[in-house]
Amino acid sequence: MRGFAMFTFEQDTLDGAVRLQLTNTKTGERVTFMPEFGGNVNSLILAKGKKLYPIIQGYKKRSDFISDQHCKSWHLIPFPHRVKDGQYFFQDHVYQLPVNEADRHHARHGFYAHRHLQIESVREEADSISLRLGDKYLGEIPGYPFLFRTDITYTLHAERGFICTTEIKNIDTNTMPLGAGWHPYFKIGGSVDELMLRLPTAYKVELDQRMLPTGMLDETPAFQDFVALRGLRLDTLFQFAPHDDGIAALELYHPQLNLRLQFGLEIGPQKYNFIYLYIPPSRDAIAVNPMTCNSDAFNSGEGLIVLASGETFRGTCGIRLA
Repeated sequence: MRGFAMFTFEQDTLDGAVRLQLTNTKTGERVTFMPEFGGNVNSLILAKGKKLYPIIQGYKKRSDFISDQHCKSWHLIPFPHRVKDGQYFFQDHVYQLPVNEADRHHARHGFYAHRHLQIESVREEADSISLRLGDKYLGEIPGYPFLFRTDITYTLHAERGFICTTEIKNIDTNTMPLGAGWHPYFKIGGSVDELMLRLPTAYKVELDQRMLPTGMLDETPAFQDFVALRGLRLDTLFQFAPHDDGIAALELYHPQLNLRLQFGLEIGPQKYNFIYLYIPPSRDAIAVNPMTCNSDAFNSGEGLIVLASGETFRGTCGIRLA
């Protein structure tokens, strides 16, 4: 254990896999990460007043990180959601990614979830502690020959909650296509049926039976006021409208607990302009997945980030309770 005046950084194991933890010793707030699995955020406990609330649903066994299809807290790099049939055309070349969604025959959610990240730094400030994990991708995956470096900085802040900043730098000599996202499952209370949801101005993206965009947007903004999730089915993609301050804040509200989870995202050029919401059949959590691009952006170009050699994408999101 490495100790600081207000914070600690610890390392142990979960079912044989290395687990890292940041803790605020004054509040009891803490967050754990699994560097062997793409820096997965496997648990997050934040405080409102003097009470602590676990709010991210993670895994309890090493095998679940490998075999579970719910993709809990995956970093969706170098593309979120789907690439149709795993195939895309970029700068006069056709590329074929591994198809890992057999029933719809797509490449899904990138390949970063099983990258083994290294500890780059642990840094304490007066009111926060940050852990930086890094990885260098050297073209190992078929269909994505572009070299890049990823650095993910996780911060536990005394006032601002939890902050995640993702940086992806093109270290190739060639231009590269890129999308990024994150796939946390939020769990507050016993069931999502106890929750209400509010979005900033956002429009539903129409998807076909293969979960690919049709090119149509619902013209009516969704969830602009709090809507009860009881009985509501969600497996839905939304696109944010531009915001002057460059921030979109989603809120989950638990009336009985009088608890609000606020999920703030950077939006704007090359930021998190899409969000995917999914309630699994168990209805015990809701996946809230910020994405920089539309589904199948490697083919449509919608929201696709094109990084020249030496350029860096940077995106930040944050979670707090109120």
